[in-house]
Amino acid sequence: MYKNTISTLTNLGTGSKLGSLSDTTLQLKSLKSGANVFLSSDEASISISSTGGGGGIPGSVTTTNATPAALITISTTTNTVYSVDVSIIAANSTTNNGNVFFMKGGYKNVAGTLTELTVINDKLSNIQDVGLIIDLVVSGTDIIIQVQGLVANTINWTGVATIQSSNL
Repeated sequence: MYKNTISTLTNLGTGSKLGSLSDTTLQLKSLKSGANVFLSSDEASISISSTGGGGGIPGSVTTTNATPAALITISTTTNTVYSVDVSIIAANSTTNNGNVFFMKGGYKNVAGTLTELTVINDKLSNIQDVGLIIDLVVSGTDIIIQVQGLVANTINWTGVATIQSSNL
């Protein structure tokens, strides 16, 4: 679970810039006093928090064989286009190996028929256990993030899917 807090806002009067994660200063073009915002000269004290890894859909499953298992299921609605961005960790407690996967996919649901537009495996994936499989699968009107482990290995899978959608 992530928790990010921006603790200081500075009003510079012109331009706007958001600092890096290590820089907790947020510079704004204008800022007004209001609920939970207190201005003192050019400094403002405000707390903005977020939790849950960026609002994605989390999932977890444990596999002990090479049978596909659903990690996350995403329901879709008619006449909508979807972008799916997935981050998955596969921790092999049998071999103490760590595996990280990144995958992206595009889908559209037209009149209740879901079709895949594209699926891309990110080159940043790090796989120590050859044979592990991740996939984005269409099942009816659902997008399923599917994982497949290894025979006689206990793999603890966790993942987060970030979804964007737009009506057709």
